[in-house]
Amino acid sequence: MNKAIAQSIDLMPPPFSDGLDVWSSQNGGPGSNRYSTANNAQVLFTDPDFEECLEIVTNRSPQKLRFTGQTPTPPGCYLRISARVKVVSGIMPDFEIAAWPADAGGSYVPGLVEKGPRIAATEYDKVYEISAIYGSGDRPGVDGVWGLEPVYGHFGLNVVGGANGSSVRIESIRIEDVTSAYLRVMMDWVDVRDFGARGDGVFNNLDAFEAADAAANGRDVLVPEGDYFINGTVELASRFRFEGRIVQVQNQRFALTSGIDYATYLDAFKDERLALEKALQALMNDSGHDGLDLGGRTIDIDRPIDVRSAVANQASFTLRRTIRNGKIRALASANWTPGVVTRTASYTPGQTVLRNVSGAADIEVGSLVTGSGVGRETYVRAVNAAAGEVTLAKPLFGPAPSQSYTFTRFRYLLDFTRFNFVSNFEMSEVSLDGAGIASCLSLPVTGFNWRLHNCWFEAPKDRGITSCGTGDFAMTIDSCEFISNEQNVPNESRSTIALNSNANDIRIRHCRAARFRHFAVLAGTNAMVHANHFFQGVEGSSSRLAGIVFTEAKTNSTITGNYVDNCWLEFSNEHSQTINSGSVLGSATIDGNTFFAANMASSFTFILLRPYAAGMGLTDMTVSDNTFRVVSGSITRVESITNVEGNLDPTRYRNVSFVGNGYDSVTTPTYNPLQVEFTQSAGAASTGWLVESDNRLPFFGRALSCDSMVPTSEIRNANGSTNSDFPWVQPQQGAAGRGVAIRWPQATSGSATVTLRGDRLDV
Repeated sequence: MNKAIAQSIDLMPPPFSDGLDVWSSQNGGPGSNRYSTANNAQVLFTDPDFEECLEIVTNRSPQKLRFTGQTPTPPGCYLRISARVKVVSGIMPDFEIAAWPADAGGSYVPGLVEKGPRIAATEYDKVYEISAIYGSGDRPGVDGVWGLEPVYGHFGLNVVGGANGSSVRIESIRIEDVTSAYLRVMMDWVDVRDFGARGDGVFNNLDAFEAADAAANGRDVLVPEGDYFINGTVELASRFRFEGRIVQVQNQRFALTSGIDYATYLDAFKDERLALEKALQALMNDSGHDGLDLGGRTIDIDRPIDVRSAVANQASFTLRRTIRNGKIRALASANWTPGVVTRTASYTPGQTVLRNVSGAADIEVGSLVTGSGVGRETYVRAVNAAAGEVTLAKPLFGPAPSQSYTFTRFRYLLDFTRFNFVSNFEMSEVSLDGAGIASCLSLPVTGFNWRLHNCWFEAPKDRGITSCGTGDFAMTIDSCEFISNEQNVPNESRSTIALNSNANDIRIRHCRAARFRHFAVLAGTNAMVHANHFFQGVEGSSSRLAGIVFTEAKTNSTITGNYVDNCWLEFSNEHSQTINSGSVLGSATIDGNTFFAANMASSFTFILLRPYAAGMGLTDMTVSDNTFRVVSGSITRVESITNVEGNLDPTRYRNVSFVGNGYDSVTTPTYNPLQVEFTQSAGAASTGWLVESDNRLPFFGRALSCDSMVPTSEIRNANGSTNSDFPWVQPQQGAAGRGVAIRWPQATSGSATVTLRGDRLDV
């Protein structure tokens, strides 16, 4: 492209015959001396070689000749300055093209190359052609690389070494646009070198990149081979093509606002991990784009990506953003080794703060806390080193007033922990592959409405998704795959957990999880767990663990349509704020699930209650329309209670419903209400019919009430006559109070359907 033509710029100086008042014997700027008043210069019209020309008798060295016109030097333009000269008498001098660069204010710009190649004259009357090329970019053949600061120049030549009087003649000074020699005609790109960029890894190219971006006008911008250092944050609107590499410090942003995709950032930075960090920087600082496309690539990283460090200018983030379509995989490195610290601390029951922590500064936020009296998946959400305090996500259930705790900080492929707050963040069709050496995703300390859709969490060393605070509030995990790194490890020996949560309103839907210690540990309330398949078994092993653990006393959660495969649902209160005998477990709906197990010990159950205080109650528990199936053996019952840390008071069962369930290879199916077909034989007529539940009320319940007693035969007195008395019911009779007594005014016999309840209804 010829910029003089495209921009209607008249570059050529006028001929000498038009007058010498535009030709200076100095630098050509305002106020400089003109040859029109000099006594050593004249215009000739009869030179045999030149016809019309300027003759100068030199009286200094260098003898300067400059056009006083302000010849523009726009970015991307290359100018060739040339002249034909000869010596007619005197000392043989040298000739060189020369210039004086000026900025927008007309001031001289120092530090630039102003002179072209020097040619030495050796013969009189021999015509010599001298030339030099000036332009903004460092291109082959460019003599004066001026960059972006000069906006015009005064061009001409120097006669060097003729101070004692050389007579020289100059045909003309020609200024030509030779941009087309460097740039293709009708090109669809501009080159950053044409705007002063240098690929030496040292020069700051920020201005050059911005100038190229501004000049592109819809075309691409080419970054040729080389290392292009950019010192500062830059925002570029054009599409860029990278042959060279961008060099930039971590906390400065390189924002390509035409489209944020990983492939472009990889081309720019030539390093997979750095490219992802820079792309995340751009994503979380650009209001014009909501997503980062990984382009289906596998990104190998050898250490965790601390997203807060990459996006150093954002402590909190609330705009919707999506990472989609790619895989992030851990490479073997010591950088994945968890940090482990053991410290002594004091604790007051019901609180979430450890105090008097020795060496608190060594404890990392996001660390898993373990020790006596610490519930599962309890994490550090804040550290006050000066006060010696560590704030936990949840309270502890029963530690000593002062004891030792271990803090283990896992290493994650993507770690958002150090953000104060992140909401509306989404990952779609992304695979996080821990490769057995790294965990996958750590959520921010606080947050809202995270969405993980169609993602894979593969082979995490320790954890798939970790919440160390309440960053999981209202999180949706939908159609995701969780694959353990412990596929062939016996259940009881596993340590990996697919996910945990601490906040309320989490939704887990249509996911599959295979062979973790636990699929999920849910410490919040109001969870909706729907249509998932979680499988904890190992072929040939009869030992199993919980698939999902609910750790709030009243979980208020719904578990519907799941395939609970070789594991159980567990309900505890280990993370409750208050743990005492007045507490209750429950508030859960378990509906329409398929429970399946194979090769089980008879003691295995599908629903386990684990109270952490003595004499707790059970309330608002509905188990309905589920299928419980066991193959390669049988189990005694589908539900149970573990009394290691506490127990339940069966007289405190309220609104507990077991209805519509199907049982296959279960010795003692449980129901509530429970219908019992009872017969009191004529030979054993009695005033008290003892109707036993045979331990078929759920959770070893007592017969707290009787809904109905419907005779199915004629009721007769001891003498065989018909009895028309109306009986009354006495609950909690028989073995462990698990039956009722039907009381009659006189001894009777007969048959009846008796409906027992193991709970009391609160209506």
